[in-house]
Amino acid sequence: MTALRPQKGKQALAAKMKVDVMIYGGSAGCLDNKTEFLTSNGWKRLDSYVDGDDVMVFEEETNSFRLEKPQEYINLPCKDMFRLTGNNLDMVVSEEHCLLYWDADDLPCETILLDSAEDIDNNPEKYKFKNEQGEVLYVKHIDYFVPEDSRKYCFNVSTGYFLARRNGQTFITGNSGKSRLLLLKAGYYAHTDSNFEGVMFRRTTKPLSAAGGLFSEAKKLYRPLGIDVREQSMEIFFHGQGGSSKDRRGGNLKFTHLEHEKDAEGNHQGLQYSFIGFDELTHFFQSQFLYLIGRMRSAAEGDSFCLATTNPAYNSWVYNWVSYYLKDGI
Repeated sequence: MTALRPQKGKQALAAKMKVDVMIYGGSAGCLDNKTEFLTSNGWKRLDSYVDGDDVMVFEEETNSFRLEKPQEYINLPCKDMFRLTGNNLDMVVSEEHCLLYWDADDLPCETILLDSAEDIDNNPEKYKFKNEQGEVLYVKHIDYFVPEDSRKYCFNVSTGYFLARRNGQTFITGNSGKSRLLLLKAGYYAHTDSNFEGVMFRRTTKPLSAAGGLFSEAKKLYRPLGIDVREQSMEIFFHGQGGSSKDRRGGNLKFTHLEHEKDAEGNHQGLQYSFIGFDELTHFFQSQFLYLIGRMRSAAEGDSFCLATTNPAYNSWVYNWVSYYLKDGI
């Protein structure tokens, strides 16, 4: 194994930084231009994607594959990536990329490369990657990699995962993006503080509970920590450090919607939260955002905080909040 590992950059800084309100923008973790995706007409390189191409996606809940049009195609500048290789495995990813793996109980889990590179390096047997045949793939080497075109590519698909191939070796990989920071930051505090009470919002319910949605992804991400899940109410209770289902020492997170403008005050009046998360802030009303950040007070050990992710469209109300920090309007 090599000592080269991703450096914990702005995402880790954002996860650890203590502020009252943070609006986090950025792009998804991605793959290099030589990685291929499977279409109805065969394999294509990611840098050859054209609007209208379909993508072979993986449905984790049914362990099946299907073709669909991607929700988003990502093509962005990138200078630094990492190459993970092993027997029948070759993947080049940016440090923010989401890796889908199966644990010792053969349950699907997720991690971001920058968070797990050292552990993958030291304990590769813990991370069972798979291909479309269900064959287990292990990482033997992690090496620094410079993409030849200085760009990175990826898709956002409804299931959160798609089939990829590099140098003839196939593997299932995941979406990655700003939403993961919501889960990482909230999960850290919920795991360590029994008084922590958090809430995460999407504008409507379906993106929360659907495959690849925030609630679905949270269950996979938090599973190794020890959690109890209430499916109907979309709540996650953390066992906490040294805790268990019968002796919970962690906090809780609730996932819900704000479909109507009045829902912020109507459903949350008088409530208090340690953490409030908005996934894609431009989808909400400014009045909802302002009302909810007024609910930031609780008995948790640390100060209450709000974290929102966004692609700040120039014609949205969010743009006025973040335009000072943008470079050349990007």
